Amino acid sequence: MDGGTIGWSELEQHYGILLDPSRLCGEPGVLEGRFGRGRVILSLVHFDTPGDRNGAAVLRNLWSHLASCRPSDPPMGAKCEPGRSFKAVPKNILESIEEIHAAITEMIATGVRNFLWYWRNPLLLQWRRGVRGLEYSTLAAMIGEIRRRLNNPGASGLDGRPVFHEEIDLSHWEEDLKEVRGQLIPFCEKAKRLLIKERLYIMNASLSPVECADEEISRLRHELFASAMSHGGDFKRLIDPMDRLLYQLIKEE
Repeated sequence: MDGGTIGWSELEQHYGILLDPSRLCGEPGVLEGRFGRGRVILSLVHFDTPGDRNGAAVLRNLWSHLASCRPSDPPMGAKCEPGRSFKAVPKNILESIEEIHAAITEMIATGVRNFLWYWRNPLLLQWRRGVRGLEYSTLAAMIGEIRRRLNNPGASGLDGRPVFHEEIDLSHWEEDLKEVRGQLIPFCEKAKRLLIKERLYIMNASLSPVECADEEISRLRHELFASAMSHGGDFKRLIDPMDRLLYQLIKEE
């Protein structure tokens, strides 16, 4: 709307990105395809925009559409597995996730203190142009969900701690948590240094999310995310064990 008033070319020159929607005329806005044994939907439109009732309706329809592909429920009269017994979650696992959660919380707070972002909704940051935001949002959301599931997997034991099915081999989760902790703690410390330097930089010049004249900012960015907008670097090595752990927790529900 503002582009029609001011002129899209002027806005594009100012922000350094393509903004004129006329470029999309005749192009698809939403695509559906197959990936492996599943289906994926790619959307240029942000149907998850907070407060957009039409977008929320579309998103619900898309979820229903994709959920129709899930395995069917057991047939009526089929035998179900007997209830399984439980065992308490080891204290070291709970302590480890609390330490991890504290580190990511402080890193996010560093960005808030430096006016680089705020929480747009419980899962997504609203960040300033020129800094990374989606990656940090993803880390915080995944750690929060892993923490929630580890602290509330089922009924509590006699000592008040959460419990898991005794058939579950928690040693694999301990290994994943150890790997996540070993990578996330230094990642957060490095990210906090980067965020502060980026805040100081944008006080005097515009900042691109990919390129920067400041050598220290460029070095930290490359180590954390690699050189392209597609995720890489320390972030990719960190997100893999987190994704694996969260998937296993979801499967055990």
